[in-house]
Amino acid sequence: MNNNSRISNSVKNISFGLLTQGTQMVLGFVSRTIFIQYLAIEYLGVNGLFTSILTMLSLAELGITSAILYALYKPLADRNEEKIAALIRYFKKIYLVIAGIVAVLGLCILPFLSQIVNHPPPIGR
Repeated sequence: MNNNSRISNSVKNISFGLLTQGTQMVLGFVSRTIFIQYLAIEYLGVNGLFTSILTMLSLAELGITSAILYALYKPLADRNEEKIAALIRYFKKIYLVIAGIVAVLGLCILPFLSQIVNHPPPIGR
């Protein structure tokens, strides 16, 4: 692998990362604007609350995605399909366990939503 392709790939990776971040920012702004214009401001607060709860539950992932990328780098470079398949099966099991934990934690939070959201916004206008 020559150095030029590494630099080129790095520049592409950075460019796509910046494009993705910019798109997420713009879409977040647009969705909040739509929420404020067409729904009550209370819905924006409830949306933020549930987004925060889901973000907290997603911490259960604990960087597994980075571990997957690190573990798959050499087998992908060597085109070792057996090792890739074994790693994918292993990480599938890990993600199923994480999904179960997140589901259980989410269900445990469910009974307490009435205490978290004291005054739910009215439905309809």
